[in-house]
Amino acid sequence: MRIAFTVLDKEKMIIDESFGRAKFFLVYDTEKGTWEQYENSQNIKAPQGAGLQAAQTIINANVDVLISKNIGPKAFNLLNSQNVKIYSTDEKDVKLALDLFLNDKLKRMENPNQIGMG
Repeated sequence: MRIAFTVLDKEKMIIDESFGRAKFFLVYDTEKGTWEQYENSQNIKAPQGAGLQAAQTIINANVDVLISKNIGPKAFNLLNSQNVKIYSTDEKDVKLALDLFLNDKLKRMENPNQIGMG
């Protein structure tokens, strides 16, 4: 399983509050036990469409699960259409959020929790 996290600081592994404008995505592969990093800098100052572009990055990375604090409706719907399961967390540390997910302690998002910016 491939699990993606929105990340503000990739060295400290701090979860970003934003999805579309997150600085990075970290993807953990549960079968290999490895981490991969994906840049998202092109979307940080995007006037619109950041969520959709970020969602496409997640899809292209063959992610099965996204763990994020917030996500807008367009990105949410696109990821759902590609069978990416989305979970929310209030945790700031990626490794702690991963542990919560692996122990079934995170709630799956049924709806977007942020208004999209266009």
